[in-house]
Amino acid sequence: MMLKENEIKIRLNKKAVINYKKASRNTKKQLEELISIWLEEVDFEERTKNFEGILDSVSTKAKERGLTDEILEEILNEK
Repeated sequence: MMLKENEIKIRLNKKAVINYKKASRNTKKQLEELISIWLEEVDFEERTKNFEGILDSVSTKAKERGLTDEILEEILNEK
């Protein structure tokens, strides 16, 4: 079942906003997917999870969805 996409607003530092605005449409879509995965995994009520564990889980799911280390590196270095 395909979930309906929704929008939220988040505050980012100036450099992050500038980089996002400069990013290609494909890069923006990949970043949105990473944020979605991360927010799916975060249990804001359960304080026993540590941040590193969440990042590991997001990394695993992102790789399962086709985001390789090379693609991530490319996204992070895109200007």
